[in-house]
Amino acid sequence: MSLSRLTMTQIPLATATRWSVGMTMHFVRPDPRQPSRERRKSGATRTSALCIALAATLAACSSGDQQAAGDSPFYASLGALESASDHALLISVTGIEKAVIEGMDQDIVHADVEASDPDFDHKTVTLTLPVDNGTDDSVELRTGTEYAVFVKVSDSGVAYLTSPDQGVFPVVDGTAGHSDAGTFPLGDAARRLGLAG
Repeated sequence: MSLSRLTMTQIPLATATRWSVGMTMHFVRPDPRQPSRERRKSGATRTSALCIALAATLAACSSGDQQAAGDSPFYASLGALESASDHALLISVTGIEKAVIEGMDQDIVHADVEASDPDFDHKTVTLTLPVDNGTDDSVELRTGTEYAVFVKVSDSGVAYLTSPDQGVFPVVDGTAGHSDAGTFPLGDAARRLGLAG
C-alpha cells in the first residue's frame, strides 16, 4: 500500500483510543481532573508530536521514485489496474538471472514482447523483481512461459510491474489464467493482446 496519497484527519484525543497506519498508535485521554487550559495544552502537545511521528512514518514508507514494485496498491478492478499502467504486454520469458541488488535477492527476467496495448517500442523487456517470497510485492515467473503483464515505464525508459500479485496473468495455450491475487479476470485486455480471457 502506498502511503503517499494518505490524507490526515485530526482525531479528537478525548475520544480516540487507537488508530492504525501500518502500526498501532495509542492515544492517552487527557486527565479530566486537570484544569481545562492544561488539558488543552497537553492535548495540543500530544497532537503535534503524533503528527510529526506520522509525517516521518509516511516519508519513510513512501517510495519517492515509485519505480520499485514495493508498496503495491490494491486495484479494485481491471480498469483501475489499466489506468495505473502504461502498457499491457504479452511476454514470453526467455531467461531469468539471480542477483543481489541493494542487499535484496532479485530475479532479472528477460522476455520477448509478443503483443502490447498500447504499442510498446521494444521487442524485448527486462524486469527486475524481488525473489518470490509469497507477499503481494513478489511473483514467480518461469522461463519458457507466457504471461500477460501490466507495466509502468519510468522517465528513463525502465519497465516495471504495476502490481506483481494483481497484474501478472499466466498464459496457457493462448488463454489467460488468473493473477496470484485472483481479484479479477484479464477480461477485455486479453482480447486486445490476442488471447482468450
